[in-house]
Amino acid sequence: MSRTHRPLLWVTITFIMGIWGISFAATGTPDTGCWPWLITIACVVIGGILACRGVLGILILYAGLGALSLLTVRTLPADHIARAAVFLKGSPVTFTGLIVSDVDISAWGKNDLTRGTVALEEACRNKACMKVSGNVLVSAFGVRDVAYGDRIRFQGKLGLPEEWSTSKRLSNRERLKRKSIYYAVTVKKTAEVLRLARGRGNYFCACFINARTWGANVFRKYCSSGEAGLVNPLLLGDRSNLSPHVRDLFKRTGTSHILAVSGFNVGMIVSGLGMLLTMFPIPRPLKYSCVILGGILYAGLTGNDPPVARSAIMSAIILGSFLLEREGESLNTVAIAVFGIL
Repeated sequence: MSRTHRPLLWVTITFIMGIWGISFAATGTPDTGCWPWLITIACVVIGGILACRGVLGILILYAGLGALSLLTVRTLPADHIARAAVFLKGSPVTFTGLIVSDVDISAWGKNDLTRGTVALEEACRNKACMKVSGNVLVSAFGVRDVAYGDRIRFQGKLGLPEEWSTSKRLSNRERLKRKSIYYAVTVKKTAEVLRLARGRGNYFCACFINARTWGANVFRKYCSSGEAGLVNPLLLGDRSNLSPHVRDLFKRTGTSHILAVSGFNVGMIVSGLGMLLTMFPIPRPLKYSCVILGGILYAGLTGNDPPVARSAIMSAIILGSFLLEREGESLNTVAIAVFGIL
């Protein structure tokens, strides 16, 4: 039996170990010390020197790169909103920024609530303005005519995001921190949200969001409200039409995960598309290429969450091995999918 080489597996393991090791020192706050940076740079330099001499140097190098990736994400710039929050909390602040996520409109008691993530550019308080950066979660009461890529100006109060659970594992704030969102802004129903410009976002992200919105509208048109509320989250990851009663039923029965788009959905799309294309007399390379493209497009359509992205990458690697007529290696496939997400 020939020996199987798994270089990507060991590279990914050492990369994760670098992230895990430096996470004890890098807390993600503006007061993170400089010594984690010194350790990381030392690992990268030593690993780079020893990389040409053996495997150990390569592993040290990738451990240093893993630590470096974490530090660059968690070290906040000087004008980040997390640093300026101490001066802006308490009274209403006028913000200017760009909407960088899909806008969700849902029922909140007797009112409608418009939510989205905004990349801040400027904050003004008492006629004094300062440049700020970083993303905040904006919740505006009432239906607002805004969309992804709009540059807007709004007034609201800055505060910490809502906390739904006392468990750190299920903490909403910790979940948002992993997305580099540290604060939230609440906009009153009477406050104006002024749109300054449109179409400033990424072109491909805008295409995916528009396609998801179009698909959700098709389901709403040809299905009942209850059916559309279930189909949209199952296929498109859109929960905005899911009624609070149905949401509560899934929560009580512990089956809320069914409503989340996951790798299972990607597998069904890839398998179904592959079976459909076998009905047509097209070359195998073209068929595999179309299936890979379909999986990637579906991941982008549903928001490219980590489980979906991981499954799309794994599907592309496995089908790519068939396309290149190479034998697939499961551990290497999992490793490169994890490495791609990191």
